[in-house]
Amino acid sequence: MRRPLRATLMVLSAACLWGTIGTSYSVILDDVDTDLLAVVTIRAVTATALLWGWLALRDRAALRIAAAHVPALATFGLVKVTVFYPALIFAFDRTGVAVGTLLLYLAPAIVTLGAVVFLGERLTRRRVGALTATTVGCVLVVGAYRPGSMATDLGGVAWGLLAAVSYACYSLGGKPLLARHGVATVLAYHLALGSGGLVLVKLAVSPESWPDWQGVLIIGGYNGVVTTLAPIALYTLGLRGLPAGEASILSTLEPVVALVLAAAVLEERLATGQWLGALCVVAGVAALAVGGSGRRLPALGRGATARRRARSTTYPVRGAEPADKSA
Repeated sequence: MRRPLRATLMVLSAACLWGTIGTSYSVILDDVDTDLLAVVTIRAVTATALLWGWLALRDRAALRIAAAHVPALATFGLVKVTVFYPALIFAFDRTGVAVGTLLLYLAPAIVTLGAVVFLGERLTRRRVGALTATTVGCVLVVGAYRPGSMATDLGGVAWGLLAAVSYACYSLGGKPLLARHGVATVLAYHLALGSGGLVLVKLAVSPESWPDWQGVLIIGGYNGVVTTLAPIALYTLGLRGLPAGEASILSTLEPVVALVLAAAVLEERLATGQWLGALCVVAGVAALAVGGSGRRLPALGRGATARRRARSTTYPVRGAEPADKSA
């Protein structure tokens, strides 16, 4: 019981830290002359440098991997860092924060379905209920129920969908990587390779709009550590003890934290529907945190027997059972 509880608390802590990103961007950009792409590049590079420096001093074995494993880690880093960061920024720029956030939080649905198909995880009534609650909550939180908040920019919608898919890939792609490598190794290489790609993107898009050294210290100190390295480490550790679908749904606490901080720090007014959405997300998170394993949905078709047989086999990582191919 202790391991799932620790994993749940780690994922929730990561969500809270990620929830400060929007407010920190607003506060930092009020004082630092730079652009958003520079901020996300600096935060990624700072997190990479700190992690590699720590591992070089304390755990050099974590930095040694076989050359054959580099392509998988590189792909993971490029999707999660190089693609995700710019995609989310462009979605916000083209569609606005409300629609961009709504599109991003399609990720739990993508992860939950992908975990069932590709990782063989169980689809339970509790998980479906929690997913429904968090999805409805996210729709309300971002104000998508107001017709005027929806964007018509199809290009922006495409960027938002790309952000959601790449965000979902962190849970789906991280699970098999953690079965072969330690947490520190996965973090170090996906950050390093992804940050390298992000630097190239920054240089190609806006090579001259870098902040001064004081701005670099501010961005690196907060965004590099508090909103990048710490939550990534917590989420990755939590992912070792939870199914990918549950970890992703738990992380939907992030928009609630962001909403509360925006009200408290930026003095943004909250509509009644947004508060209702926050309650829906919290209810979904609570259901996953304290509800136990839940009942499975009835098995369908001739894959039921095969699934029962598959569950009798022990696998090294929870949720890593092979998906049934006969259903």
